[in-house]
Amino acid sequence: MSNKNDKYQKYISKEVFLNYSNGYEALQAGQYFAASVWASVFLEAFLVELINKLNISKSPGKDLNSRISILKGAPEKVKDDIHKRCDEIRSQRNRLVHDTGLGKITVEQDAISIYSHLEVILDWYCDQVPPLDSNRSEFESLEINSENRIPVFLSTLNPDNERQRFFLNGFKDKLRKIGIEPIQCEFGYL
Repeated sequence: MSNKNDKYQKYISKEVFLNYSNGYEALQAGQYFAASVWASVFLEAFLVELINKLNISKSPGKDLNSRISILKGAPEKVKDDIHKRCDEIRSQRNRLVHDTGLGKITVEQDAISIYSHLEVILDWYCDQVPPLDSNRSEFESLEINSENRIPVFLSTLNPDNERQRFFLNGFKDKLRKIGIEPIQCEFGYL
């Protein structure tokens, strides 16, 4: 199993990816139970992104079971192997977390198996969608200069002190960086 964190991070939101990253670190540190739990948390959140990004359903479901069922209901968009791997991760998680009868002597193997399944799922996903950076809007990819900024009237009072001037100038600079040219009327004191 390889570490493809850099590759996967380009396709998954930061908040969701953090769960994968935390789990992978736990796996590398030999904390197999924690790695398995992190992986399950990741899968549950990741499936929401997958369902939304591939336009599979208007509602991503309320839990892991319902999300896997949604995948099963979209065979034209999600390969059979993908939802079966999701099922396997869920089964391994349930066995590790909920089954208390037998000793948990396969925790290491289960964690490695879970991350192997995730690697297959994520490799497939990365082939289905563009990286987040390349999914920017046309406006965001424009080179912003003074000629193509949008003029917007900025209604403010004249700054009374240096702190207000500093804030206002910083605010106007940030607006310019995102393509807005602040237009402001300044009045002199009588």
